[in-house]
Amino acid sequence: MTRVVFAAILLAAGCQGGAETAERFQGATAEGFSCELPTSWTSARDRGSVVFTTPAHPRRTVVVRSIPRSERGTDAAFLSAADMVMNGLPAVELASKRSLTGALAGVRYELTFVPPGMSERFTRTHVVILGETRVFHVIETEPASGESHDELVTRVVASFREEV
Repeated sequence: MTRVVFAAILLAAGCQGGAETAERFQGATAEGFSCELPTSWTSARDRGSVVFTTPAHPRRTVVVRSIPRSERGTDAAFLSAADMVMNGLPAVELASKRSLTGALAGVRYELTFVPPGMSERFTRTHVVILGETRVFHVIETEPASGESHDELVTRVVASFREEV
C-alpha cells in the first residue's frame, strides 16, 4: 500500500514551476520510500542513506535516511532526537522550525551551520516525516553562498511516498 506524504500541504508551495522535468525515484525499496527528482539528479548509497546529487551543483545534496519505527519509539521521541541533532550542529543558527500536518505529521527545520573542519557556512533544510512504519529524514545541504536555488526539498517532500 502506498501513502502519499504531505502532498496536499506542499504541492502548492513547492511543486509549481521548475525548469527541469521530474521522474519518480523508486530505487529505495529497502528504505521504504519513493519520490520525484529532477532528471539530472543521480542517486547513490552512503552510510545507510540514499544520497541525491547533481553535476550542476556538486556541493548540494539531498539525503534521505529511513528508520524503522519498531526500533526507536514514539513520535515525541523521534522529534526530540531530531531537535537534539539540529541544536548540536557546529555553530548552528536555527532560522525556523515548524510543524507539518497532513497525511502524516512532521517537522521542518531551516538552519545554517559550519561543518567540522570547515570555515564555510552551509544551509540545511531538514524535514522529519513520521510515516506509518518508518521515520524519514529528508535533508538538503548546500553552501550558504547566497545563490538562490529552487525549493527542491519542498518538491521532494511533496512527492514523497512511504512504500509499505
